[in-house]
Amino acid sequence: MPLLTTQSARGYGLTSGVETSTFELIDSTVVGAGGVSQIVFSSIPSEYKHLRIMGSVRTEQSGSSGSALLIQFNGDTGSNYWNHRLYMNGATRATDGSSSAGSTPQIGNAASDGLDSNLWMPNLIDIVDYRSSVHKNIRSWSGGDWNSAAGYLMYNDVLWTNTAAITSIRLFHDTNDLGVNTTMSLYGMRG
Repeated sequence: MPLLTTQSARGYGLTSGVETSTFELIDSTVVGAGGVSQIVFSSIPSEYKHLRIMGSVRTEQSGSSGSALLIQFNGDTGSNYWNHRLYMNGATRATDGSSSAGSTPQIGNAASDGLDSNLWMPNLIDIVDYRSSVHKNIRSWSGGDWNSAAGYLMYNDVLWTNTAAITSIRLFHDTNDLGVNTTMSLYGMRG
């Protein structure tokens, strides 16, 4: 089973508050020609303490900017998610968050089809204590370079107000397909 060690993650600039010795690959997806409307990791085993999703994302949305990567758990489409984000785009810095619960929280970013054809947005998503019987906290980081015009960096924090263990994860874009060669890998860390 392929492993992602903390040391190798640091080499790619991917670190978080979840320090581990080893993440084990649970599942991985590469989007084929024509794109897909969503990536779903289902039947997630309960043998791990934390989950990590790593990937590079592109959508088939026209335009030359980034677009939102959204997440839902266990098929929950209700207003049970709270979202807060901090982002920088070139010289602009901002924060925003939900003043009420929503159903489609932004967890990361995706490069739009109008950007350089070789550009995908890297995303790192940590799901802490995914089996816990309390609300789930999810953290993510994403960033990229829009055709060398401006860099982009985003931190997201999502709270899922459900006490069920996470058994499935849906990643999607709100209006467009995820593009060809988008990759997402789900890892588990034993506790």
